[in-house]
Amino acid sequence: MIRAQILTVFSIIQLAIPNQPVLVVDLFKLQQLSRLKSLLQSSVLKIGHHLKFDWQFLTQAGLQPQSPFFDTQLAFKVWTAGIPLKSSLQAVVKKLLGITLNKTLQQSDFSQDQ
Repeated sequence: MIRAQILTVFSIIQLAIPNQPVLVVDLFKLQQLSRLKSLLQSSVLKIGHHLKFDWQFLTQAGLQPQSPFFDTQLAFKVWTAGIPLKSSLQAVVKKLLGITLNKTLQQSDFSQDQ
């Protein structure tokens, strides 16, 4: 049941673990979510942009993520002290790093076999 619920919302999740390669996990092909659930419930620091949004869906899917976590969007809003600036990941990266993120695959349907 968890698998069916999560796949209606998420298709991929990216994980970066110290001293390991960055992983992009295809949730449509993942056979069991128990290892992902264990990671999300561990004491490992979880860092993401607009985590409140993702946390809601992960919680609804039964994965119950736990702290500690660091939300880069919230940090940007605090850092800019309420100045009305866009706070999307693309806007924050452009503002702070001067890099334009390629978001062309953002709306891709990764559920289809290639």
